[in-house]
Amino acid sequence: MKTKKLILYISLTIFSLIILVGSYFLLNKNFNSVDEGKIEIILINLDGEEICKKEIKYSKNETLKEILENNFNNVVIENGMLMSIGELKTESDYKPYISILINDEESSKGILQIEFKDGMKITFKEVIYED
Repeated sequence: MKTKKLILYISLTIFSLIILVGSYFLLNKNFNSVDEGKIEIILINLDGEEICKKEIKYSKNETLKEILENNFNNVVIENGMLMSIGELKTESDYKPYISILINDEESSKGILQIEFKDGMKITFKEVIYED
């Protein structure tokens, strides 16, 4: 009877470790480009003014983080959140913050999880969070 319990505990421990390791790699996956192409990146300030618009060529296996860091000043990403890019800034209280729009639709993914494709438009818009 003790042998069966021991085997059960060992099996559950191994299964748990597999789930834990798999989750770690899934959450830390880099979203690299699959092909070469161009994306358009737009920065919009709190006043709704377009302060920057760039069409950027990217190469295979390049990440959005690399593209931003190579093409814009003041790029700060903390814990997967875009804290600043160019003149846009997320304050410590998140009022204002930088909203991400993909092809004019609010993104449900964080900056490090966005998979980009040729012709995609990515807009970073400074907005005020209202309770």
